[in-house]
Amino acid sequence: MQVKVGSTIYKDEEQPIGVFLSPQDRLNILAMDPRRNFYCAFPKETAEEAVKEFMTIPAPVAPLASAPEPVKE
Repeated sequence: MQVKVGSTIYKDEEQPIGVFLSPQDRLNILAMDPRRNFYCAFPKETAEEAVKEFMTIPAPVAPLASAPEPVKE
């Protein structure tokens, strides 16, 4: 897992990473195209152009991979 905060990317190989997801975050991630691997959340007042820049500069460092099987409970 990798997490981008601001312009810094943290990798779980280097340190533990935890992410708290809201119910809406979980729904958004479930609805993602399985070919995509980068999800972004931001303050409501953030300009659309700033979000686009965040999502593209730098490009996500994780390679696209096939979707894993869902965890069964």
